[in-house]
Amino acid sequence: MLNSSKNLIALPSARPEVSESYSAADQEIARAIARAQENLLRQQKPDGHWCGELIVDSTLCSDYILFMHWCREVDAQLQRRCVRHILKRQLPDGGWNIYHGGPSEINASVKAYFALKLAGCSADAPFMQEARATIMRLGGIPQMNTFSKLYLALLGQFPWKYLPAIPVEMVLLPSWAPFHICKMSSWSRAMLIPLAIINHFKPTRILSGEKQLHELYPLGTEQSEQFLSPTRRHVKISAAAADSSIAPACARRSGALDARTHRRGE
Repeated sequence: MLNSSKNLIALPSARPEVSESYSAADQEIARAIARAQENLLRQQKPDGHWCGELIVDSTLCSDYILFMHWCREVDAQLQRRCVRHILKRQLPDGGWNIYHGGPSEINASVKAYFALKLAGCSADAPFMQEARATIMRLGGIPQMNTFSKLYLALLGQFPWKYLPAIPVEMVLLPSWAPFHICKMSSWSRAMLIPLAIINHFKPTRILSGEKQLHELYPLGTEQSEQFLSPTRRHVKISAAAADSSIAPACARRSGALDARTHRRGE
């Protein structure tokens, strides 16, 4: 049974799209289900378990190469294996996707290109030229999402000032404040807190000229606030927000506490 909680914030629900429904008794659906069941039973091991290959896209290997270079602890053998994995998954148009059969995607493509470049692949290699052409067709670095831009910022390839962030001092807010980390889901906290710490210290590595990504910015966008600032509205706690939002709430809370204390004294 679900109980209401003061920590839950009600959000409007999106209206479901009207689509054609299918009956569970549909013969075509029944045959598809039966084939799926037969396939699963065929792959089951004698003791009852299943074993399958874990298939991932290129981004995990791309991220790990970036991470090794940021740490300045590159495992050459592991890097070669990651490069092979990335190149194996390059699409005919030169980009990389994020799911099997999908089209080239800007974040995966930029990270793969960057990882290959860090690993020593020449920007003049045919597969790198094809990747670059696809990346530029997709809009280049300005079209990447915030998480991917953070990777670039850590290696000096994107300005920190254009990354939306919440100050790490938010962890000091009391539990009764309008915004508090314990009112967030656990997986959100596990991402937000490290990102806030990183954004506070901005531990940037400086790369040599041949490793940088100037060529992935459309002409005139690399230093342009118009193209690099977030296109969506992000929550950012500032001194002004604290004065206009949190401070009154703190005052109300403090006043309530004072009133209760005064009544007890009486």
